[in-house]
Amino acid sequence: LAGAARGYRSKQDFPATMLIHITLRTIKQEQLKEIVNNKFDEFKDEWRYTRKDKIYNQLRKLWEEDFLPVIKTKYPDKLINFKDLESSISTFFESVQIRSLNSVSGDSQVLDYEKEPNLKLIAIGGNKLSRGLTLEGLLISFFTRRTKQYDTLMQMGRWFGFRGGYEDLTRIYTTPELSDWFSYLAQVEAELR
Repeated sequence: LAGAARGYRSKQDFPATMLIHITLRTIKQEQLKEIVNNKFDEFKDEWRYTRKDKIYNQLRKLWEEDFLPVIKTKYPDKLINFKDLESSISTFFESVQIRSLNSVSGDSQVLDYEKEPNLKLIAIGGNKLSRGLTLEGLLISFFTRRTKQYDTLMQMGRWFGFRGGYEDLTRIYTTPELSDWFSYLAQVEAELR
């Protein structure tokens, strides 16, 4: 929904990324890639062939109950009704790739935004994602890996940043514990500044 809405608004191509980071173990990341790939294919096929069934209502409800309240409150000039978003959802579904980014995936899964400036991606990974890699057009972060190391948390906190123009579309999904840790770290950094 976030990527489709961004596409609808901009009327031009752009990079868009979802980050999934739950473990450092590459074998688990590769397993998760297969699960995500299979589920995403199911969603895409359901949208493509039986749209008026379950997925349509699920996405419409999510749009109306999660995205619209934020947009109405903070960016009322950017309102989009779900009916208008439908064709952008179709286009976005078809353009998304799923990649694992880790030592096992090798060079074939390297992100090169110069070669692929409009990459739509679900990126699944661990250390390769947490140290120095910029994910262009980051919209969604799904993050459950625990660490109490402040330097590691600071590095990973970069994932929650975003660029202007689509602040209302970004989402972070994490645990309450990690949310508290990141909040505390942000307060400490603000006090130091």
